Amino acid sequence: MINAAASLVVRGKYFETALPVLLDAEKNSTAGAYQDAIDLAIIHGYNIHQQWGNAVSEAKQLLEDFPDSEVGVDTLLSALMNSGDLSGARKFVEDRLSNGSGISRRHSNGTGPLR
Repeated sequence: MINAAASLVVRGKYFETALPVLLDAEKNSTAGAYQDAIDLAIIHGYNIHQQWGNAVSEAKQLLEDFPDSEVGVDTLLSALMNSGDLSGARKFVEDRLSNGSGISRRHSNGTGPLR
């Protein structure tokens, strides 16, 4: 059921129909039980439909739930940049670098720590 709902979300035509199913699945899932896949599907749906505020909010929650996830870092950074919050994206990167958490290889210019 989760895969079917996720598949519908990434197809823009069914976003409004599938989103409540995924949000319910996200709410009722336990950490590690496909929770990250559900979160990513929701964020991807928001990105496709340019609902940047929702994408940023979900991406922050994803990174909070999975703080060491490179995908979580990439997802939040991309959502911030897509939303036009470049100062927020810059602050996020600076905070990650200053506290030793690092940023992903995809966004690194090679000068900071990588994880």
